[in-house]
Amino acid sequence: IFLMNDTSSKPQKVLIADDHPMNREMLEEMLISLGYEAIVTSNGEEALQKIEQDKPDLALIDIQMPKLDGLGFIQRIREKPGYATFPVIALTAYAMQGDRERCLAAGMDDYLAKPVRAEVLKETLSRWLPQDHVPVGNRPELEEKPCQQEYQVRANIPRPASSDPAESPKGPASQGPICDWQTALAQLDGDQELMRELIALFLETGLSLMDQIREALDRGDSVGLMKAAHTLKGAVTTFRAKAVWEVLYRLEQVASAKNLSEAEKVSREVTQEMEQLILELRSENFALTNHNPSLMVGNTSEQRG
Repeated sequence: IFLMNDTSSKPQKVLIADDHPMNREMLEEMLISLGYEAIVTSNGEEALQKIEQDKPDLALIDIQMPKLDGLGFIQRIREKPGYATFPVIALTAYAMQGDRERCLAAGMDDYLAKPVRAEVLKETLSRWLPQDHVPVGNRPELEEKPCQQEYQVRANIPRPASSDPAESPKGPASQGPICDWQTALAQLDGDQELMRELIALFLETGLSLMDQIREALDRGDSVGLMKAAHTLKGAVTTFRAKAVWEVLYRLEQVASAKNLSEAEKVSREVTQEMEQLILELRSENFALTNHNPSLMVGNTSEQRG
């Protein structure tokens, strides 16, 4: 039996290994709100080092990471004396049929599909870490959270003139809100401040990843293209931007097949969808309201000058 640290006076430690900063920040904030101490790393190699140094009680491990991925990590950790039953939970973007079985067969103990919802994370951790080890002062109250109430979404975004989808023009600009904000907020347990932070982080990292996609295409680098598309695809799941996710998934697939001519075409669609997403995130006319219509998200009027 894996012996956990003495946590009678200290929060239990949960290690995060994920190569995308948005996923790391989101998971870290969720863990802290649930009363755990978060140890954050960006790949499997770092995670192994942190396990030696900090002795966490459980690990949340992304399946696809540079240097050492989740499957490589689980093989290495299971070979270490005393870690045969150390709890390791796999993280993967948008569950595909058979993913859970593959993760468990590789030696993972459990499985979470990204984007991880706060209540699902709490339930999963409770199966592997006894709740009486979470310090009382840090344990969240079991009261109704704002995300359990109905969120209102207000957006001054152009919509189709016709209410009939068959008569509406195609393309990102003809649609309503790109993001499913109600679901996106619910997965953060209604934390609007965290959502603001994630939007700001995405506006920085998302543009950088678009540059990486363009550079990979210019080099004819299908592997680099596939990795950049995969990472960006994982980032947009935070906002439940389904159309953007779908076109990035297509780009990832054609890059995996080394079909660079098709990748050029799909990349143009990615650019269109990303432009619309970024406009929605930056728009000073966009607000997430929870009984407060003046609460603005992504107000960048000062930045625009």
